[in-house]
Amino acid sequence: MKILIADDDSDAAQMLSMILSPYGESTIVADGIEAFKAFADAWESDQPYDLICLDIMMPRMDGIEALKAVRKAEEEMGIGGSDGVKVLMITAREDDETVLGALRAGCEGYVFKTAGKRKIIDKLAELGLISRA
Repeated sequence: MKILIADDDSDAAQMLSMILSPYGESTIVADGIEAFKAFADAWESDQPYDLICLDIMMPRMDGIEALKAVRKAEEEMGIGGSDGVKVLMITAREDDETVLGALRAGCEGYVFKTAGKRKIIDKLAELGLISRA
C-alpha cells in the first residue's frame, strides 16, 4: 500500500508511519499544500496513493481544505466514489462539528490521535485496505 501522511507534528507523523509500516511505505509531509502536491504528483506519475492520512490542524492549508482539493481534483479527472483515494482524518480534535465537517468533505474515516494502534488498524480493515488480523 502506498501511504501519504500529512501532519505538522513530526513525532505524530513518525509514529503513524511506524504503525502503518507493516502495510506499506509512507511519505510524510508537513501541511495540506504539500499533501495536495504529493497527491497530484503521484497521479501524474501513475503511482497514486492508496491511503492519505490527514491531520486537521496544519499550517498553510489544513486537512479539510486539502481533502476538498483532493476530491475536486479527482472529480476533474473523472474519478468518483470508491475509485478515489481513501482518506483517513487523524486529529486531536474530538468535537462533533469537526468530525461531521470532515465526513461532509469526503473522508472515509476519522481517528483520534489518542486512539492507538489497534483502532487505526481496525479502521484500515473497515476501509478494505487490509484484511482483518
